Amino acid sequence: MSDRAVIIALFEELTGAQFKRARGFLKDYGVPGGTVEQIKDPDDMADLMRRYFEGSKRKEIIRDILKNTKCEDVIEKFNDYLSDSPQRSADGGGGLAAAQNVTSSASNSGEKDRMAEHEIKPLALLYVFLSDWCREDDLEKLKTFVDDDIPPRQLEKMKSGTDIFKSLEDKGIISSTNVNYLKKLFKRMQKEKLVTKIEDYEAGRFP
Repeated sequence: MSDRAVIIALFEELTGAQFKRARGFLKDYGVPGGTVEQIKDPDDMADLMRRYFEGSKRKEIIRDILKNTKCEDVIEKFNDYLSDSPQRSADGGGGLAAAQNVTSSASNSGEKDRMAEHEIKPLALLYVFLSDWCREDDLEKLKTFVDDDIPPRQLEKMKSGTDIFKSLEDKGIISSTNVNYLKKLFKRMQKEKLVTKIEDYEAGRFP
């Protein structure tokens, strides 16, 4: 069974109320509220988890979310999948939000390193930022401008700018070290403020 399929099966074990609470905890890991609200089912949850978090970090975050949602039975059932996720310290801190609240008085560098592991990839955050600034008509323009690189049938299923950007990344057109395509795209759309934000990313000033 693929990683995505396991994540879907895992979250399908939750009741509606548990799933809603689990979704809410994503904000503690730096996922924007607007993105969280777009998660409607386990399929959406699996896609977000795979997009924002990698490998053992993803499994650790899932385990933490399930603990906070009081779903120990689900943890036990999927223990084989989650077993390579390192246990977090007993402080119960949560992800990026906790990492950002560390003050200069914190002296435990190991703890800082553990919290920093949960930071979302800057490129993924850039995708979300750009997508949040796109209105419905902007999304249609985006689809028109990228139709030489993404098949129309795939574009029809894409509901946000993030979907488009991730597809371009999967095709190797965009990468963490090459966002020239994005800049050209938003220049064509005459979105100079967003072009500036992309340049901030290139210069290491984003987020």
